[in-house]
Amino acid sequence: MRSLLVGIFAGLVLSTLRAPLGLELLQLPATAPGAAMAFRAGALLAIAVGLILGFRDRSQHFSPFGLLIGTAAGFQAHWQTMDSPSPVLVQGLFSVLLVSLLVAGHTGGPEVRPRKLRIVFLALAALIGWYLIDLGHPEGHAEAVLALILGTAAIVIVARCTDTPAPEASEDTQELRPPRGGLTAIAIGGGGLAILAEGIARHLRLLGGGSSVDDSVFTSTFLALAAFGGLAFARSLRERRSVLLGRGVVLSLGGLAAWGSFRVLENLAHTRGLENFLRRFELIGVQLDLSQRGMLNYDLAVAAPVLVVPAFVVGTAVCLFRRPAELAALLLGAAAGLALSPDLMEFAFDLDAVRGEPALLHHSSSAQLVLFGGTVAAIGGLLSFLTSPGLDRPRRLVGCLVAFGGIALCRFPERPPIEILSPWGRREPQPVLVLDAPCGLLTVETDTGGTQVVTLDRRRLTPETQDEAADIERLQTSWRLLGDRPEGAETGVLLVGQLTPGRALVLSDLGATRIDRTAAWQPAMEAIEHVLFEGPPNWVPGEVLTTAEARRRLNGGDYDLVIVPPVEGPPPTTRNLASPESSTVAVWLDGSSGVETQHLGETLLLQAPRLMQLFVAVVRAPQIDELRLAAGFGAPGFLAGGDPVSAWPAGEALGTRIERRGDLLRGRLARRLAEAERTPGPATALALHFEAQDFSSPFETPEEQVELDTESLRLISQAAAGPEPSFLVQRLAEDLSVLLRAQRKVEEIDTWLAGPAERHQPWPPLELALAHAALELLDPEAAVTHLETALAGAGGNAGSWAMLAEAQQQAGDDAGAARSLERASQMAPESHALQKRLAIAWRRSGDPRGPAALTEALREHPEDEELLAHQGPGPYPPVPLGFHPLVEHDHGDGHDH
Repeated sequence: MRSLLVGIFAGLVLSTLRAPLGLELLQLPATAPGAAMAFRAGALLAIAVGLILGFRDRSQHFSPFGLLIGTAAGFQAHWQTMDSPSPVLVQGLFSVLLVSLLVAGHTGGPEVRPRKLRIVFLALAALIGWYLIDLGHPEGHAEAVLALILGTAAIVIVARCTDTPAPEASEDTQELRPPRGGLTAIAIGGGGLAILAEGIARHLRLLGGGSSVDDSVFTSTFLALAAFGGLAFARSLRERRSVLLGRGVVLSLGGLAAWGSFRVLENLAHTRGLENFLRRFELIGVQLDLSQRGMLNYDLAVAAPVLVVPAFVVGTAVCLFRRPAELAALLLGAAAGLALSPDLMEFAFDLDAVRGEPALLHHSSSAQLVLFGGTVAAIGGLLSFLTSPGLDRPRRLVGCLVAFGGIALCRFPERPPIEILSPWGRREPQPVLVLDAPCGLLTVETDTGGTQVVTLDRRRLTPETQDEAADIERLQTSWRLLGDRPEGAETGVLLVGQLTPGRALVLSDLGATRIDRTAAWQPAMEAIEHVLFEGPPNWVPGEVLTTAEARRRLNGGDYDLVIVPPVEGPPPTTRNLASPESSTVAVWLDGSSGVETQHLGETLLLQAPRLMQLFVAVVRAPQIDELRLAAGFGAPGFLAGGDPVSAWPAGEALGTRIERRGDLLRGRLARRLAEAERTPGPATALALHFEAQDFSSPFETPEEQVELDTESLRLISQAAAGPEPSFLVQRLAEDLSVLLRAQRKVEEIDTWLAGPAERHQPWPPLELALAHAALELLDPEAAVTHLETALAGAGGNAGSWAMLAEAQQQAGDDAGAARSLERASQMAPESHALQKRLAIAWRRSGDPRGPAALTEALREHPEDEELLAHQGPGPYPPVPLGFHPLVEHDHGDGHDH
């Protein structure tokens, strides 16, 4: 019972001590490898120290199998209950735990320690467990250190206060004490196993949903398999020599674990292999497919075959070291291995070798980590055989041969790196650069629009083609936070993220005289920029900085503006955004990440591109009071962040498809902001909007998949028709106009957009939408009026001028239509659709250029019926009524400013 209870607290410590995103401002997009490993190593260190201090008396009963079972149970209890919306569940769980501790504390009898004092200490241990559950995951170094100390103390208290004397040790058991050098061999083996497991986990994470919940499922699966492996193999070894031989053999099997996991990963790394694997579960009545990535059944199905061999090896090893000192040595070695693994990856990561042919993955830090860990574990097994005096010569010789075989499995076969590039995707990735760096798997891929996108562990660090306009808008909004800059003033910018040519051009045009950049993947940033910029970005002022140098310059006040672009994935903590008071900081966060659980403050900007996404910016600036008081059309429009809400329960998240999670989390964030509004406004409108989203047909366009809520439309229209709509309201109204045009909801366009357009005339995007509705309602004269208003206030684009020409033709103004099409053709001379319309317009208006243009168009499309109908002198067929957009250039973006 005592070992089980100690294991429960060990599981709590393992689940608690995980490095979050946002340990500092410079680690918001990604956590540095050293910090992530330090947290994990600290958890193992706490357990090891707890075992050493808690089991000082060799007469104490100790069961490593019970400890392993308790660890699996404690880990599972922590991550499933720390986000529980019902505190009653947590209270009930720890009430049962407290009762169990008190009952176990009495079994030792009063002769061990005064009963009342033991009860006090056990109650203290239960309170520590309560604190660890309530803490969740530490959001800073101070909280992590406190959790480490309290976790160690709880393990010591439970081990000491639930002391039950063990039966007298037999002669065989006494000889199991490690000889001189034996603990060193155990520690080396433990370090190798930890490094091996971390390398396999880096591969496995690429198959999951990329959230902390997925990591919890994977770790729980590993611990459950380890407990089963210990029960199946270790408990069957009771004879002294068998145990000594088994210890070294298990450590030597690291190479086999690496080999087995690699074989499974190779099958799952590609779409066909992963799909065929999931279909096999139909034989047991479980329906699985690629769309369930990130859900519980999928995570369990993928994790089990990848982890089964290394988990069995680790579980058996833990259960074979049946003394606390030996198990503590194993854990200390594992902690040291994890702490050293970032340096090992840095040493193995040869960036210069990649630059010669960047499209190939020449080297994998993850694979090298697995193989190195297997080698170290086998060396630990070899030392175990050499330092065990209880083994006879034949067993020692056999053991050494097994150890050498484990080393050979890791070092001698040539193993190509395993590329796991979203095998669940509908489209096969087109990588230009693939780097398995210490911080994770970095890629540069070309999307369907031709834009090169940078990813880290399959999380996008830079925008895709359809998101580039929103990214530019975020940079411009961040720059406006500086206020009016003196002419000729130098402006230093620090970008905590990946620089792209588009971002560099925007910041340079805005006036940035220096653009420094840094992030956790800084060692590979120059190689990525070399690909993105098609050579060294010598024209960009600034340089790539290490996080240490960037921190030094930031603290020295070298930067006027610090921008952190949003990154998809788990939410970062916002409690560690320390920066100089003289610097303006804009931290953009993805609303689909679960950021509603974080402190956002009272100075918040909101962005909802195309009403399909949601981003918030936490702003800190010396001139923030002036910005908040700014008024007028297009003012920033800051919102109150409101109070953090409880996290989405892990069980519900695992039961929801990833595509659906985004809308639900955006709705949660918008609802939080709506509750902070004094009167219903844009945040309430967005809350209603995102809460109305549901599954849509995959055959619809992205705009057609968006559900529109009537009350949300009313609130946006009301805010846009106000005397001084903010920039947020302005963008919401314009994005709404795009959606209504794409969905051809002409009545809604007239109902919700006519008032704001009339109040703030000219408002080109809204006028374009009203013109679209007029054409659909067969009122070309009204469409001409709206279009002339829109184009008088802005330059327009080819699509808007073509729309004006269409309205003019339907209204009988062929000459005006020809002039409008000439303007459109100048903007898009490569458009065949425009050339065709222009030839027809010239022909109908009697322009002498018409016959030649028509002949040229017929040469390209000799069977076009519309062109053939305009060959002769007339009369020509009537112009078809309605709206007929250009296929090539009229994308309906509506942003013609």
